[in-house]
Amino acid sequence: MIELRLSLRKNASGALELLNSILLNCGIKQDEIVEKKQKDKVSLSVFPKTHKEAVGLQRRISLSGLKGVNLKRILLKDSDWKTRWKKYFKPFNITKKIRVIPVGRRDFSKNKTLKRIYIDTVVAFGTGTHPTTQMVAQLIAKKQGRFLSFLDIGTGSGILSVIAACCGAGLIYAIDFDRQAIKTAKNNFCLNSIKPAYLKAIDFAKFNPKIKFDFIAANLITDDLIRFKTKLVALLNSGGCLAVSGIHKDNYRRFRKYFKISNCAYLSARQIKGWYACLLQRK
Repeated sequence: MIELRLSLRKNASGALELLNSILLNCGIKQDEIVEKKQKDKVSLSVFPKTHKEAVGLQRRISLSGLKGVNLKRILLKDSDWKTRWKKYFKPFNITKKIRVIPVGRRDFSKNKTLKRIYIDTVVAFGTGTHPTTQMVAQLIAKKQGRFLSFLDIGTGSGILSVIAACCGAGLIYAIDFDRQAIKTAKNNFCLNSIKPAYLKAIDFAKFNPKIKFDFIAANLITDDLIRFKTKLVALLNSGGCLAVSGIHKDNYRRFRKYFKISNCAYLSARQIKGWYACLLQRK
């Protein structure tokens, strides 16, 4: 595995956001970007699957003209990856009632009222530490007990589907265009004793289910949310909810301008660290 580490000074917040946007435009998911803060600098790490992909990312970043970015490519052995990832990922509460436990880590919390869910840290991205994932998880929890069917678009590690199951979903559909993500999600579903009704590597553009859903979670980039807005709402049952995230603050105004649908109402919006999530309901 390859780690591509991009470091810059901590006070260069504008450059950090631009760098994040470049990675997203290269097809990297928000929850595949690991941010680490130190005293005087901050780094973003991504993990390309091939040498060719790593070189392509380096080229895109170099062509952006960003100054002050220190780029380092590191070849990781499996053992290196397992050790390095554990430094980033520790048990934490993703909602008021749900706690995420990395496989192989001890949980020192004494709160017995929390529901524990388990995520594989060896192969899984989408750990729930990114603001976009956290906000969607909180929106799902907000509707606990008020939905039975759940669609997870861009499931990644499957963490949102696991949370939906904890909140009452009995019929779960989870899709992702990445085959490795589906393998990861399948493993995490097994860890949490969840049996999805549908789990498949497929592009959302080609996904045409025969049923509609009470709750849909779409953690995608802004352009894809706008592109698929009609289809997203069409897959909702009447009164069903749609949680969307992956919206950077620079794109939020554009999202609100173009994501307007007559039969869908905005219920709420959340913002964490420059990222937005919205909850909508079909009339």
